[in-house]
Amino acid sequence: MELYLASSSPARADLLSKLNVPFHILKHSVNEEELMGKYSSSQQMVQELAKAKALSGSSQLSPEARAEAIIIGCDTVNYRSGKIMGKPKNDEEAQKMLEYLLTSADTAYTGICVLEPGMDPSVQAFCAEYRFDNLTQEDIAQYVRSKEPLKHAGGYSPMTKFALTFCTTMKGSFQCIYSLPMELLVPVLRRNELLPSLE
Repeated sequence: MELYLASSSPARADLLSKLNVPFHILKHSVNEEELMGKYSSSQQMVQELAKAKALSGSSQLSPEARAEAIIIGCDTVNYRSGKIMGKPKNDEEAQKMLEYLLTSADTAYTGICVLEPGMDPSVQAFCAEYRFDNLTQEDIAQYVRSKEPLKHAGGYSPMTKFALTFCTTMKGSFQCIYSLPMELLVPVLRRNELLPSLE
């Protein structure tokens, strides 16, 4: 059995690599921006987008390869003041997104979908809350000038230098840091004898 990750996220690939789980990358053709407004809740949205990415990645494999493939799709969004945060389009938008963190906690939702041969798709959503302390307007301005916020939904990833410096509290799913919750994935890896030894 082969494991495939239908994601371009370096953080997700990094987590699997650190766990010594062998995997392949699949590109997906899902346009997240087009689909973001179609769902009634953040949880539903990340689950549906994760499933769409997994199915899109699956379509790139031959029937023979799919019969021996476990395919993972994921999606993460940040939710602030009743709004879903996508990637900022410019520095000004990034600045406004990040200024929210001066006074309020940030909530991130990650959906994961696992496709296994002969089984219905397994789809689940996980949530984490992040709180930032000792953050100033100048810190945000410096970070915006780095252009790093333009790469991430909500303007940052928990693994960026910005978050590692100022994020002091996290509640919820630990693996949301990597946007790849292992709660759903570990039983799948174990069942298919892909879970690495801890020795």
